[in-house]
Amino acid sequence: MEFGGRQKGMGLITFLLTVTLAVFVFVLILRLVPVVYESLQVQNTITSLDREVEFEQLSATEVVRTVYRRMQDDGVKSVRLQDISVIRESVGYLVVVEYAAQVRVIGNVSLLINFNKRARVL
Repeated sequence: MEFGGRQKGMGLITFLLTVTLAVFVFVLILRLVPVVYESLQVQNTITSLDREVEFEQLSATEVVRTVYRRMQDDGVKSVRLQDISVIRESVGYLVVVEYAAQVRVIGNVSLLINFNKRARVL
């Protein structure tokens, strides 16, 4: 008995594995987009400080509180007050925001992303 030759195309198991992998990648991208957007908001907040606030009269603690308040107003939830540090330089400040965002992927699998944002404020 002879069956029709070589199989052409993708088998059912290969098709299901390909679809499962594509769905996993799609879910991962959907979970990462808000975190990346929040990171861009953090960077935008600390770089826009130079144009909006006169820091010469403020202490480092007041600068940290101002940055934190602005991030809270922008809806940034991953940054805590302890994640913001301000270093006084000869001209202006160096604002550093180091924080981690944890993203739940599927079930008890999570992804931890560390961010380190810096900006000089004159």
